[in-house]
Amino acid sequence: MATITMQGIADLAGVKRPVVSMWRKRFADSGNPFPAPLDNAKLKFDATEVGQWLRGTGHGNNPDAHLETLLHSSSIADAQEDLNTTSALLLLSELCGESIQTLPTQVAVDTAVAVGAQPVLTTPQIEQALQDPALAQAIDELVEAAYSGTGALDGFYSKERLRNPELNRETFTAQAEAFLAEILSEVMRSGSRVLAPHGTAALLLVNALADLLTEDGHIYVVTEELAPPTPSQLLAWRRLVAKGVTLINFEDALRGSEPTTHLYVAFDPASGTFFNDIEDLVEDLDLDDQLLVIGPTRLLLDSAGAPGRRNLLTPHPDYTERLRYITELPRGLSRTQTRLRLGLWAFGSPQSKLTVTSSHSCAPVTSVGANSLASDLVAALDGDGSITVHAFPNSAVRASRYLLRRESLSLTPDLLPPVDGGERLALIWQLDDGIMGDTPLIATESDRVTVPFSEAAQTRGRDLSGSLIPDDDLTNPNPGHVPVLGVEEIAGNSLPGTRTIDRLLLEKVAPRSRFTKPGDVIYAAGTGAMVDEVGGNAVQTPARIFRCNEDPYVGRVLTPEVVCQDIAAQAHMERGTWQLRPVTPQAAELISPLAARIAARRAELEAELANLATLHEQLLNGLADGTLNVEDESLDSSEEGSE
Repeated sequence: MATITMQGIADLAGVKRPVVSMWRKRFADSGNPFPAPLDNAKLKFDATEVGQWLRGTGHGNNPDAHLETLLHSSSIADAQEDLNTTSALLLLSELCGESIQTLPTQVAVDTAVAVGAQPVLTTPQIEQALQDPALAQAIDELVEAAYSGTGALDGFYSKERLRNPELNRETFTAQAEAFLAEILSEVMRSGSRVLAPHGTAALLLVNALADLLTEDGHIYVVTEELAPPTPSQLLAWRRLVAKGVTLINFEDALRGSEPTTHLYVAFDPASGTFFNDIEDLVEDLDLDDQLLVIGPTRLLLDSAGAPGRRNLLTPHPDYTERLRYITELPRGLSRTQTRLRLGLWAFGSPQSKLTVTSSHSCAPVTSVGANSLASDLVAALDGDGSITVHAFPNSAVRASRYLLRRESLSLTPDLLPPVDGGERLALIWQLDDGIMGDTPLIATESDRVTVPFSEAAQTRGRDLSGSLIPDDDLTNPNPGHVPVLGVEEIAGNSLPGTRTIDRLLLEKVAPRSRFTKPGDVIYAAGTGAMVDEVGGNAVQTPARIFRCNEDPYVGRVLTPEVVCQDIAAQAHMERGTWQLRPVTPQAAELISPLAARIAARRAELEAELANLATLHEQLLNGLADGTLNVEDESLDSSEEGSE
């Protein structure tokens, strides 16, 4: 008898577990009570009875619950005990399209050979799997409940990823998997149809890619030359076959002439192992092959990984590896390591001499963000011809022999193209409508200087944390309240001063909170920055405060306006990679008054726009509801004639 737990019932019905508890209590004395548990201690129920109750009462959010009870019952757990055999039978059910209980062994073998499943479903495995009549019957029942062998495989695959540490440890979020799979799909569409995953994380990502495939998007996947796969890995490989992917044996791929895209993914590897693995893969690349590497930015981009990178990318003074594209990926891609920052390397044409470094750390994890990154990636892999004509946003294109020897491969301000002073001055005069006045500006050669954020926070200013202020304690402005600045204000979702907290409550929930001073820069990594012109505000974490030194600094100084612009323009979330621009004392004297004039002019224009919006609204409403009308001149003329 198949049993089902409280959580299984919740999953089956598409509700939360407390709802199931409520059903048991609310309908205990009704004419159709919730089924009694078979085991009061472990709260296990007869799965069939539960399915019939859900069908009869109509409760829950799954109208097909009575058909899918087995997919959430002990039958799944029993089948997972022998995952190797279960996944083999489910794949055979999908491929052969008939009952496993009556499936002839030779038909199963011939079908597996015909579709190329032999790399992950051998003849001995088929013969052994078909020897268990009880399991065969259970598989037929599961396939019927899931409507297909692929549907049942999907269910086992999802559950195995959650319960098995081997698959759970290096897992992307569902949104991240779709994002990366879409990028991978574009790479495959533009070049080779052969894909070779290396490692469990890469195999899982290829499964996400298989979910996107259409009939005209067929791909070939190369099996790994490794020790025998685990049952969990075999499940993932067999799911690919069920999705219509054609597998190629590793030895056959070596003899083939089709270009291959290799994929290597590692979430948190040791430095030596990581670079050794990449080196082995790069050495085996053919002339037209590609290699995509997803790994931690501490090794791929940051200065901490420089020693290992140099040994791999620039082992000799006159040699650089074929690394064509470098970028930081959006944050929050890992499901289990939320603070892990991941980057991407792409190895392409060895004839190219250029490498692109960019940042997509603030890109949306959506189709729009994926298409933008994929467009840049495909152009970089295509070689120097495409690199020189493609418009790479927020990127720098440099000679590989120069870029790959840098301490950091991140996109930093010194990599951005220089700006011509004459062009900038001409643009300023073109845009000016009187704000500049008689400001004595002239065009000069660029002498831009940058300092690391960490150094600036020690010598030219202070970096201060915000306070942990609960959102539930924030209200509209009232007497005795303190205005609060945070991510909402920085992002422009709330006007400064509209979110406040009672001062006495603030002292209770955040007793060590500090208030801003006029000129403080309020910022949140990945969101932006703003200058607090008034001061006296509390700052809600994760927002922070950068306070420029008021005492004169010998040489160049930091100004709030430039610091605000520099922080808002940072491509990376990690403050350790940021650079700020100190300015000369003469420039500092000009910046504040000019910024004040521009702010005043902006306020005038915003007020004028608000007036126009109100005018538009009142005019439309008046004409629509009849409170306004067009004056009838003919009526006026007739009245004048009668007089």
